[in-house]
Amino acid sequence: MESNGKRVTRAGERIRYQTSPIYWESPAPTASTLLSAPPSGTKHVPCDFIGFCHSLNPLGDQHDLLMANVFAQSKALAFGAESPDNPHREFDGNRPSNTILARKLTPEILGSLVALYEHSVFTQGVIWDVNSFDQYGVELGKVLAKQILPSLTSDAAPPEADSSTVRLIGKYRAF
Repeated sequence: MESNGKRVTRAGERIRYQTSPIYWESPAPTASTLLSAPPSGTKHVPCDFIGFCHSLNPLGDQHDLLMANVFAQSKALAFGAESPDNPHREFDGNRPSNTILARKLTPEILGSLVALYEHSVFTQGVIWDVNSFDQYGVELGKVLAKQILPSLTSDAAPPEADSSTVRLIGKYRAF
């Protein structure tokens, strides 16, 4: 995916609104920490759940368990839950989400999903007036990594850096 994590518009003006949605993926059961924020946090986090009706690797009832979890998370976001005797188990509902179902994961479906999300990023970039396809953050990371690399692979002194980076390099070398 490309990035809409920008601080300035195409014209170089400082952005005063939130950009940069976050995309993550994980099979439903292993995403428990990721999935706790959308229904119970104070910030609305739009979620897309993508499920496949037929598994590529059937294993007992595991696929049905995964899909039940997809539908349950979608339901929890939509309708929430009431728990008068335990406020920690109460969720508001009315949280934004989409559930995308496909028959099976195929190259065509995977390509369609990539195209969908690339188009979404492009459209957001147009609306926010940012260049979704520049790579300034990646380029900066590469420049900084080239400066740090010699001190990881030899006894070279760490580059002039903040105390945190110098300390991390020292710990890395110690291991």
